[in-house]
Amino acid sequence: MGDTHRLSRTLNHRGLNSLALGDPVGAENDFHAALNLAYEGGFTPATLNALMGLATLEAQQVASEETLELVLYILQHPSSAQETKNLAARLQMELATKLPQSEIESTQQRVTSKNLDEVVRTFLI
Repeated sequence: MGDTHRLSRTLNHRGLNSLALGDPVGAENDFHAALNLAYEGGFTPATLNALMGLATLEAQQVASEETLELVLYILQHPSSAQETKNLAARLQMELATKLPQSEIESTQQRVTSKNLDEVVRTFLI
């Protein structure tokens, strides 16, 4: 059990490193693998961390309401680790400069209606 958790964290960190090195395909593969391990293992903070990695990747490609919705979900989830919340807050500020205010407001209203299973399913399909 502990090994699965450590492996998901390692994959997530490797995904962040891949992003920093300009390898979005490697990052996406690592984030998806981390998400699968963390979610299947029931490690909610690690699941949210992997989702944050995927949100960061998405934001680098295109700013969208869906990415903002994911970031806001991560920010408000009670199991998000402080490090994950810090990354989410930075990305929220970045996205707020790129999206129209009307989209931001509608996204803020939608975010509380989803649960973790629904959010994860969109990435595991």
